[in-house]
Amino acid sequence: MEVVEIEGTEIVPEDASMDRQPPKQAAQACLKRSGIVTGQGSASDTPMLNGSAQRLPRKPRQPRLPDDHVKVVIRPRDGLNLSKVGEKQLRDAILREVDLHATLLKENIYRTCVKANLIVVSTPHLSNAEIYSQISKLQVEIETYDVRAYVTSPENIAKGVIHNIPPYNSPENVSASLVNDRNPTILQAHRTGKTNTVLIVFDGDQVPFQVCYRGAEHKCYLHKKRTEVCDKCGAVGHRSDVWPKPNAKICTRRLSYSYVVLGR
Repeated sequence: MEVVEIEGTEIVPEDASMDRQPPKQAAQACLKRSGIVTGQGSASDTPMLNGSAQRLPRKPRQPRLPDDHVKVVIRPRDGLNLSKVGEKQLRDAILREVDLHATLLKENIYRTCVKANLIVVSTPHLSNAEIYSQISKLQVEIETYDVRAYVTSPENIAKGVIHNIPPYNSPENVSASLVNDRNPTILQAHRTGKTNTVLIVFDGDQVPFQVCYRGAEHKCYLHKKRTEVCDKCGAVGHRSDVWPKPNAKICTRRLSYSYVVLGR
């Protein structure tokens, strides 16, 4: 019988046995022989062998604000970056702009949303919410920033929109033409910016098919919530009017589809 010798890797007798090891044990033995696995930990502790990657613990969510509270949103302008201002400093800046008794401030909650770059004030008193909604500026250290404050809608409401409302109708006329006895479920109505669309807030969880506006029936569409996207930095979660870096020179063309595709 002719024996032919070829080049190869030497193996131990255990590897040549007929009893095959499970894949996991075989991989562990191979790693031990090659010296990859060191220390007290076993090969089963490595993420690549047990099939699970190491995950960092998630940041705990903030507690939910009370449902029976009225929420006021304060949106800063003029490049106020809330991530660089302390919570105590923001609270003091808000209290300097309002005239409330100390007993009315105990149940109020002040929360900063860094991602959206806004402040939420939660209060159980409607009178306090009306005072907070009149804030137009905040003084942080020596700088004064313009802000926009408004009261958010309640929890158990539905929103709809109507279109083609003439621009010469004032906000007071729009509200009086919708919030009346002919539309009993409408709580409030206001124009969205400078468009011809009017946002309507209904009491309950249903949006009617039609609403009456100055005697004419208008088809009411369900309001679809949109995710806020900044058209300056491209980030999701805040709008461009509250961008904390208004003076930065950034090419807005880079956010367009043609630039992303053709500029590769």
